[in-house]
Amino acid sequence: MFKDNKTIRGSEYHEASIYMVEDGEKLFRKHAYAAYLDALFKVTNIKKDMFDQLYKDTLINLAQFLQSLHIIGDANEGRLLERSLRRSYGFIRECAPKVMANDGFGFDPDRLNFALYTAALLHGVGRVCQDRLIVQCDSGGKYKNTWYPVCGAMTTDFYKVRAIKSLDEEYVKSLHTVYAQVMMPSLGMAWLMEDDRLFLLWQRALEDLQTGFGELEIDLNVDKLAKDVEGDFELDHNQVAIIPPDTLEAEKFLAWLKEQINNNKLASKDASGLHNIKEGLLVELEGLIEQYANESGSRTKVARLKEQFLSLGVAGASAYYSKKSGGSFLGGGSSHRFEAHLIDRDIGLFESSALGPVVSVASQAQISSGERFFTRIGGLAQQFMLGHTSTKK
Repeated sequence: MFKDNKTIRGSEYHEASIYMVEDGEKLFRKHAYAAYLDALFKVTNIKKDMFDQLYKDTLINLAQFLQSLHIIGDANEGRLLERSLRRSYGFIRECAPKVMANDGFGFDPDRLNFALYTAALLHGVGRVCQDRLIVQCDSGGKYKNTWYPVCGAMTTDFYKVRAIKSLDEEYVKSLHTVYAQVMMPSLGMAWLMEDDRLFLLWQRALEDLQTGFGELEIDLNVDKLAKDVEGDFELDHNQVAIIPPDTLEAEKFLAWLKEQINNNKLASKDASGLHNIKEGLLVELEGLIEQYANESGSRTKVARLKEQFLSLGVAGASAYYSKKSGGSFLGGGSSHRFEAHLIDRDIGLFESSALGPVVSVASQAQISSGERFFTRIGGLAQQFMLGHTSTKK
């Protein structure tokens, strides 16, 4: 369930950690990153104003997007940004002389170099959120809104990373160009798209460099080329992870809840406090929190832990639901009425197969998928308000 649970050394509840949002422009003023820009400028050998508007602006945008996100599954806890920087520099250092020697392989040499560099830099960028959800929060870890890369870079003071079910591979392939277009400066995109043949090669290379630029007589082993420049720049900038105490117990409760579901310890029954419905997972918090406290020995009061949990932005506003059971073709049966919070299926925190059968419930507060989406964009205050403004009589 926690696919990314080794990204923060020494923290069992790594999802409780928050990171400060760094300014991409300030990052490239630091010595090692400024040295990278200088070396890249010499390799590309274009006018300084063009370099700044194309290469430098692309790098600043990328840094603002990737922040301190780790490479999922990397035992060395490497960061996506540094891997991209080394890969693209090693690649263009190898390619640029060959591009010039072959008069651009039929393309404008400067434009081809830019296409090669940015394709290596943004290679696989659609996977940024394939296995994780990134939320922006305050210094205490309390939810503000959900980050969607297509909407722009992170802007708030802190962010938090959650493991989710992996997105479909075909869907992810379609995201490479979408995310790359957001991260690239508009001037750079326009320059590439001015040559339609080159743009199509570049677009394919975002997913597979061999497919994109395989027709050119250049070395496309970017991992090998990246290793060749590992010692050239000290780019291992590790952002400090902060674990705020304000939400730590709630994060432990969420981790416990995921474990219970994943190990089939909480069946989809009325007594469990969980109800798997079409929209997501309904959670009766009070009873589950009491069970968690009994098993974990937590001394946090139920009301306080519930308040903490709701501040994570995982569950929506409370509403009353009713579930019928025991009926027959002659009618009858009983109705169970309960108060619960919805954990939206669309955010992907739980694997559907682990939730048990889907049950049918009726609600006094029917919230549409559109309202739930704008809740995640709009923030926590909107989230709680929806539980009252959307009530249907």
